[in-house]
Amino acid sequence: MAGSEEGLEAWEIEALRAAENRFNSTPDERHRFSDFVELARAQIRGTWFTIHEATEEAPSSYPGSALLVHSEKERLAFLCDVCMRVWVIDFPEVIGFLEDTTNGKLSPDEAQWLADSFGLDDCGDGFRVGFSAGGFAPAFVSRDLVLDFLILIAEAFAQLESRHRLEFDPTQAKVRLKNLRNLMVPGQPSHRRPARETEPI
Repeated sequence: MAGSEEGLEAWEIEALRAAENRFNSTPDERHRFSDFVELARAQIRGTWFTIHEATEEAPSSYPGSALLVHSEKERLAFLCDVCMRVWVIDFPEVIGFLEDTTNGKLSPDEAQWLADSFGLDDCGDGFRVGFSAGGFAPAFVSRDLVLDFLILIAEAFAQLESRHRLEFDPTQAKVRLKNLRNLMVPGQPSHRRPARETEPI
């Protein structure tokens, strides 16, 4: 038993070990998108995300999505689902919505309509992600996780740009998202670990 566990109750030891292990997981070796070209990978708040390039063989449930997004052991499958259904397709518009919301440029009605359209409702200290009707129920997600996740999506788009012509600049999108993160969660360090620091792609 580690010295830090001395004098602790069994349930306290279990909680401590769980907290320590949440950042020591590994990406899934095989999952439903494994056969597609991998574009980006990172661990965010203890969960690995891998992003792959969609092709004609991609699941028909995500029409129009250029990216296929998987979370380790499907922990955040609802987040990946909303991303592939809406955010990937309207990526510049999603960033613009977050910027306008942060800068107070939208009326309450406009902000709510767009939040419902994108499945991304700002609740102050986090986002309500998802739609009332759909395969996954809406769930609360911290602001920093959502923004770090969107930054990873921008990085995947940057890799995709080398093979496909995009209608927006993914590098600029990443800069805008980083600025948003600094505004929306000031002083809070990123819980994001790029693959190059942990696991080879």
